[in-house]
Amino acid sequence: VHAAIAGTGSEQEITTEITNPDVPRNASVKATNVGPPSGSVKITGINDKGISSEEDITIIPNDTAYGNVAWSTISKITVPAGVTSNDSVTIGMSDKLGLGVSIVNAGDVFKKKINNEDKSGEISGNVDTTYDTLNCETIASNADLTIWFKGRV
Repeated sequence: VHAAIAGTGSEQEITTEITNPDVPRNASVKATNVGPPSGSVKITGINDKGISSEEDITIIPNDTAYGNVAWSTISKITVPAGVTSNDSVTIGMSDKLGLGVSIVNAGDVFKKKINNEDKSGEISGNVDTTYDTLNCETIASNADLTIWFKGRV
């Protein structure tokens, strides 16, 4: 989504050079650990249901933190003042795919195929009915992924 953003010790609002995801998915925040950095990165944009949304992702020094909202479009990244000039944060996309409609029960997501191979056994325990997402673990580049579900609009 965005290459490394160097800290300044002041809050920064980034609205340029943002690459949006190919399909709605959650954001990740990878931080360095010189300072160490602190605070939360705020992601602002449009979620998988077409609704304006914001999400705060708490920085983990020298590690990657993951959000829950499936983003269709990210319009702004707010980097906290707790990221000094010694550190940076990189914003990426992760593996929770937005389903675009309300999922009432985890069992409503019932089939998953990757490259035409049935992977339905990977669904259990990976459906989030709060954010209406399916955590697909690691998604390989150029993988053909299909998900079947019953949703409520």
